[in-house]
Amino acid sequence: MQQDRYIRTLLEQLNSSKPPSGFRIVTRKLSEKVRLARIWLSEQNNNPMDIYLLKEGPDYMGAVLEKDTELFAYSVPSVRRNGIVKTALKEIVIPHLLARNPILRTTLSRSLVSEKMYIAGKHLALAVGFEILKEEGGQCRMILDGTKLQKRIFVQGENIPLTMEENATIKSHIEKSVLYMSIAQCMLEYREGRSPLSEDLLEIVRNLSKQTQRV
Repeated sequence: MQQDRYIRTLLEQLNSSKPPSGFRIVTRKLSEKVRLARIWLSEQNNNPMDIYLLKEGPDYMGAVLEKDTELFAYSVPSVRRNGIVKTALKEIVIPHLLARNPILRTTLSRSLVSEKMYIAGKHLALAVGFEILKEEGGQCRMILDGTKLQKRIFVQGENIPLTMEENATIKSHIEKSVLYMSIAQCMLEYREGRSPLSEDLLEIVRNLSKQTQRV
């Protein structure tokens, strides 16, 4: 239930015309209805989140999140009977995940969802290839072993040229990184003298400055 609320709030933010300040997202098109996204919730967020976003028309209507080797899927109530999560999992998300991790897991808990959602979640997991590992105490632990699949599907996604605005954003980010790195390197060298760390940072600054010219 906690993950459902988290994903629901995230979808609302993504579909809003005014996302929160500092919110950053970069997507890769895996299919017409599935995007792999990396999201920074704030400018201070050094641990971005990877998530699969499911599109229905112009809006994001569902998502699949892998967290701590567990898989969580959610769709807004209005499209739950459309099968968008099942289709996305089976055709795109699971094959893409298996290319990186051959073993996938998910756990359903009766204490966190209604009985109806528990049963529906179990049926969905079975339908996309999961097997029941253990079911007791109100929990159902499931696993999908990709090494046992006879046929593997590889999903690479679509390369799309950057826009002029995106190129300008990338250049701006690199230039800011050069500035912050230069300040950090200078503080180390001027206060504590030259050291392996200050020399390494100086080399990074020089390399980043060169990359700025390539964008």
